[in-house]
Amino acid sequence: MTTQAEETLYVSDALPTFIHRGPGTDYRIIGSLKSGDQVQLLNTDAETSYAQVLYYKGLVAWLPKNQLSKTPGVKARIPLLEKENQELREKLTSIDSNWNNQTSEMQSKVAASDQTIANLTAENEKLKNELIRSGKKLEIAQINLDNNRR
Repeated sequence: MTTQAEETLYVSDALPTFIHRGPGTDYRIIGSLKSGDQVQLLNTDAETSYAQVLYYKGLVAWLPKNQLSKTPGVKARIPLLEKENQELREKLTSIDSNWNNQTSEMQSKVAASDQTIANLTAENEKLKNELIRSGKKLEIAQINLDNNRR
């Protein structure tokens, strides 16, 4: 028989697990444990692959070691998974809201930039036309000046 320090384990999600008075099927069945029941591992028997466990209120029994798991059963995990699911949904909602806000801000900035570009393009066109008119006036003035000097 191998002795181990106490370790918290859970009955696996298999069918009801029969518990025995000793390490093997040769010993009398004294009851059963349900999927997900928490037990404390006391000892293991290498020959029979049975584990001695402490369950309920200090009762000791043996069951096949392969029917024990380090993770809680499905019934115990469902509330934890539901809570995690809810937290992830809230996080996704927050991320989605943040994304929508940022997208809206960017669209506003793009619209403002487009308006600024349109205004600057119009101003540029106006200044080009003024430059052309000023150039023509300057040419006329130079021609008049040249004519006056002659």
